Amino acid sequence: IYVCKIAVLKYYADKEYSSQTRKTLKKFLQELCGKQVYFPFFLSYEKDWLIELQLWDKTLIEYKGQKGSRVMLYYQLQKGGIEPDYSTEVLTPMYENLYVKKFVLFANEKLKYYFKETIDGNSYRSDKETCERKAEPGELGRFGEINDILIETDEKKREKKMKDYALE
Repeated sequence: IYVCKIAVLKYYADKEYSSQTRKTLKKFLQELCGKQVYFPFFLSYEKDWLIELQLWDKTLIEYKGQKGSRVMLYYQLQKGGIEPDYSTEVLTPMYENLYVKKFVLFANEKLKYYFKETIDGNSYRSDKETCERKAEPGELGRFGEINDILIETDEKKREKKMKDYALE
């Protein structure tokens, strides 16, 4: 039954929909996210829904593998231009042969990653990808406040924002 809900959500992700369909889509998103099932196309839905589902500040990366393969994610979370060693993680399928990993990226952070798939003793490596989150001033919540601190260029304003954040 998951596959039907996933298919409906993928279909409507970039389309207009009626108010009745809207209720159904939101319900499907709530059910799937409640089961920790999510895909990058979920992020194209309404911001209010994403906030409620705790997805609005997430970066989701996806890999489509072959059935029965082992998929490893190699990633590097760069902060301030510093390139740390790659971290690795074995991924479990989100659904059948679709693998999804969720990250929280703050302002000025960059994620570099690639996937390595092994099946029947043969390994395949994907191309390296890079993504970064564009933080906008005044975003909601504590995550938005941290981003405001990170992107503030005026030292005194940054200090005030840090003090305000600490006092909350």
